[in-house]
Amino acid sequence: MACAVPVPPTGGPPDTTPPTLLTTIPENGQVQFSGMELEFLFDEAIDMRSFTRAFSITPDVNGLPEISGSAKKVKVRLPEEPRPETTYIVTLEASLRDSRSVALTAPITLAFSTGSTIDAGKLSGKVVRSTDGSVGQNVDIFAYADGDSTTLSGPPLYRTQTGNDGTFRFTHLAEKDYFVVALRDGNRNRLLNPGEPFGVPPTDRITADSMGVAPITPWVLAARDDVSPEVDRIRAVSTQDLEIRFSESLDVDLNAYDRILNEGESPVVRDSTGFPVSGDLSVYFTESIARSVFVRTPSLVPGSYTIENTWLLRDSSYNFVDSSIDTFVVSPGLQEPVAPEFLSWIPDSTTTSASLLKTIWPGETFGFRTTLPVQELKDAVIRDTSGTVYPAEFDHPFPTMFVLKREGSFKFNEPFFLEFNQRGFGGSDSLITGYFQFANERDTGELAFHIQSLQKDGQEPDHFFTTDVLRDNRLIKRHQSGESDMLITQLPGGLQPKLRVYQSASSSPFWGAGALFPKWIPADPIGWIEVIEPVRARWETVLPDTIDFQSWPMIAPLSDSTDTQ
Repeated sequence: MACAVPVPPTGGPPDTTPPTLLTTIPENGQVQFSGMELEFLFDEAIDMRSFTRAFSITPDVNGLPEISGSAKKVKVRLPEEPRPETTYIVTLEASLRDSRSVALTAPITLAFSTGSTIDAGKLSGKVVRSTDGSVGQNVDIFAYADGDSTTLSGPPLYRTQTGNDGTFRFTHLAEKDYFVVALRDGNRNRLLNPGEPFGVPPTDRITADSMGVAPITPWVLAARDDVSPEVDRIRAVSTQDLEIRFSESLDVDLNAYDRILNEGESPVVRDSTGFPVSGDLSVYFTESIARSVFVRTPSLVPGSYTIENTWLLRDSSYNFVDSSIDTFVVSPGLQEPVAPEFLSWIPDSTTTSASLLKTIWPGETFGFRTTLPVQELKDAVIRDTSGTVYPAEFDHPFPTMFVLKREGSFKFNEPFFLEFNQRGFGGSDSLITGYFQFANERDTGELAFHIQSLQKDGQEPDHFFTTDVLRDNRLIKRHQSGESDMLITQLPGGLQPKLRVYQSASSSPFWGAGALFPKWIPADPIGWIEVIEPVRARWETVLPDTIDFQSWPMIAPLSDSTDTQ
């Protein structure tokens, strides 16, 4: 009598089709338009809030348009009469969604004119991201009359967006030269604000004409950070630990620990009378809290204190923290410091266990981290696969880091277990064990290729070439050379990397994103190679063809490589 489960109907398969614009008033390409009201008819119901956000019209009108409607039809009333003899371009961004939240895959544009003719200039291009060469989706594209700082300080003449494939296209522009900028306009004010990712144009003037052929070189999207981190707050988290939180993340890298803590002076803590707190202070950090550093102090009684920050800290853009004197309060009732515990192996803690063999490759720092500062480590041992035990010695470069020394009677040419009890540094009674091996020359391979230099105006004939080796879009090795013949050695056998290759001025090993102010400076030549064939251990893999920044596609999958032993 009751063989079915009573549930509401599913409503059919999910909607994955973006909305389609059926008709508009005025029509696309219409001339002699008059009036202040525009209409848009779609094939399905539209999310009105997304329409309000997605709609824009250029040249700009004075004031905000009134947007109304429901379901499939939307009306837009302009705040003023359109100017005579002017071509207007309406853009609906890719953020426009239907009522089921399915968004456009590319922006919609239409044009109309209040005069007898409509502009026919076209301009197109592509945006990629500087990190890995992937396409820049839904990036704002601003077209200015020229590139001087006065013009760029205001809103653009025209605006559009890139689609899901990173390409953009202006139509119905006046046929003349433009200065075209890519921008992640996060606050949507149509202004070039500091800190927003941008892409400078490949040339300082791009002509809008009837063909609209895109430049070979794309716009490379990058963020320029010229602002030093500042102290946001200081708080005592225990009677001996201070957390100093900064305005942005610091440069945290387990394989290059000295990037965050250089050879600066230790901070000085003073009480309310100005006397320094006696005893040693140690600075440490946890990469999971990248905006903070911690200071271990002698026990502090409740009261007000100052701390003089004179160490050398920097963010990922190499902006150093300015020295400062800041105040903080130690409140009554703070807990005593907890015991330190094992935090993680270095590197790749998530894939290391007592039964899973982890290979340590050349250039990788090997050791472990603790949650809190540790004075010394006792009774750590190395055990080979036959069970023979050897003493383990460590460098202790920072309060929460131990780096294994490859010294002693164990030769490190075979797999080994590293063991220690947390009691050896004051932690809980718990045995920590990891299974490791150091890679040797027979486990690594090489990549070789040639770069054709691109001479830039005003640049000396010599250049600096850099190749970043990426695994899962994470930097694992950087090779720099003043020569155009590149040989990257000691790469893990079986690695299938992506290479980021760029050419910079001879004095700088870093890629330059270019500049918009006070004058246009193009970005340094950059490209990415998808190496299809994995690196072969004990072999030199020669990538095909010469990498020519002048004509080379910005993203080049290379598979026809040759190997020599």
